[in-house]
Amino acid sequence: RPRDVVFARSAQRAGSADEALAWIERAIEAGFRNVDALASDSDLETLRSRPELETLCKRMREIKA
Repeated sequence: RPRDVVFARSAQRAGSADEALAWIERAIEAGFRNVDALASDSDLETLRSRPELETLCKRMREIKA
């Protein structure tokens, strides 16, 4: 996993959802495209209810296509 996703996981575990989302966005900008990893990562589970994460996942799917 890219370093940015690791930082996102750490931020989420620390209770900072906004920071975690920002790190995920950075990961996408750096080339991360594994939507399935975000969907299955238990550390990011609470982010899945955030519309921002769905927007980021949609962006990854569009780039991947």
